[in-house]
Amino acid sequence: MNLKRHIGYIALLITVAATGACERAKSANPLSPDVAGPLPGVSISAPKPLEPSVGQAVINDGKPQTLLIENAGTSGQRELWLQVEVASDAGFQQLMHHAARVTLGGNGRTTYRLPEPLGAGYTYYWRARAMDGANTGPYSAVAHFSVIDPVVIESPTPLEPNGTLTTNRPNFVVRNGGVTGPAGNVIYRFEIGTSTDAPPAAVVTATPGSNGTTTITLGDLPYARTLFWRVSATDGSAQSAFSQILSFRTPA
Repeated sequence: MNLKRHIGYIALLITVAATGACERAKSANPLSPDVAGPLPGVSISAPKPLEPSVGQAVINDGKPQTLLIENAGTSGQRELWLQVEVASDAGFQQLMHHAARVTLGGNGRTTYRLPEPLGAGYTYYWRARAMDGANTGPYSAVAHFSVIDPVVIESPTPLEPNGTLTTNRPNFVVRNGGVTGPAGNVIYRFEIGTSTDAPPAAVVTATPGSNGTTTITLGDLPYARTLFWRVSATDGSAQSAFSQILSFRTPA
């Protein structure tokens, strides 16, 4: 080997050695993005699903659902981020959404809004875990929630009594209103009064009839009186608007 070739070979060895030493030094830095993981002695805790809570029913308002997560912790120096998964099954074989990198929020909690709304009528399962690029923490406990359509209760339509009567013992008849969503037991509230701008003189509740109409009676009413009435519906949480007001006059 001549002198020039020998010198070139030595220079190449020095360059390779220096490069290797540089890479080793770079990888030894725990904050380096190129660090070789997992780093020994680093422990990442599991985050905690907060909202929707286990078994919660979420009303479908047409907007993407929002998840609230209690942040994970780490014994290392590297910054954490979250990985979030939503599935249609508890085994996460049918993923509906996967977020690979969610920045941790402040005050120990992270809010994550799904990019698209989940459909109503189904149960969904979700979980999260934290990672720092070198180490990966365990998955959180799995939480599940259902998405349901909102309850909408239409007001009943008053039919009779209306106008001038020939009896002071009328039946109050309404056409039942429609109900959509997972409503509870619906009750109709009849209000009867002597004026449209005064509190009702009588309030009667009734369960909607099964034939599309509902009928109640108040017994004998005063003679030669003009009375006003209306009706509304509720299941204890959702309520309809009031119906139109009808008036009638009992015979003299």
